[in-house]
Amino acid sequence: MDIWDHIGAGIEARLETDLLPALYAATALETAQIRSSLSEQDLPYLDPARASQPALEDLALAAEILVAQARKEAMGIGAAGGIAGAVGAPPEAMAAIIHCMRLGQKLCVLYGHDPETGQGHVTLWRCIGVAYELELPEEMEVKLRRLPQAAARQFPAVRELANWVLKRAIRRAVMGALGKGIRWVPGLATGLSAYSAQRRLGAQGERMVSSLRERASKELPPRIEVVEAEVVETR
Repeated sequence: MDIWDHIGAGIEARLETDLLPALYAATALETAQIRSSLSEQDLPYLDPARASQPALEDLALAAEILVAQARKEAMGIGAAGGIAGAVGAPPEAMAAIIHCMRLGQKLCVLYGHDPETGQGHVTLWRCIGVAYELELPEEMEVKLRRLPQAAARQFPAVRELANWVLKRAIRRAVMGALGKGIRWVPGLATGLSAYSAQRRLGAQGERMVSSLRERASKELPPRIEVVEAEVVETR
């Protein structure tokens, strides 16, 4: 049994029971909290309740700021240590998942999606999948296309998506950590350089932003530019 077989078995056994809830608790960013933070920073964001929406270019600039802020935080292990110990994974790998999830939540809210709803939760996990360069199987895509608009986060297809993405994202994070040649000691912070973590999260953020912006460009109505005409008096 190689090292991933050992870790993967622990993840598989605890995915539904406590790993997903633990990750949600570790990220724990409410949509209202994110919107409040964006407003405090004077950053625009899409809000379905508003009649007027910011331009995609302004959202792109705001997204750059969020990604830059996340990169500065990417060196921390924090709550990842306890979660990592529970499944026997390097804490750096779990920290990478947590930082990616937090950034994904902020970017989703920025582009008008509420992760606290079923549809917004799907968008969040699609973003995490994009961040880790995962391609959803067609059968799952079919299930998601049939998802009721008012489906809750606990809807079976939503939970299946979260489990599918999370398991593979953890695998990539773990193998990435081990591939760096770090000393692996379960439950201890041993690891990846801050520079590597920041660079990785920056690239993931760019992929998530690209995906969200492409979707927004298709869903948002075209902006109408009002041009004031100059009135020239003639005599």
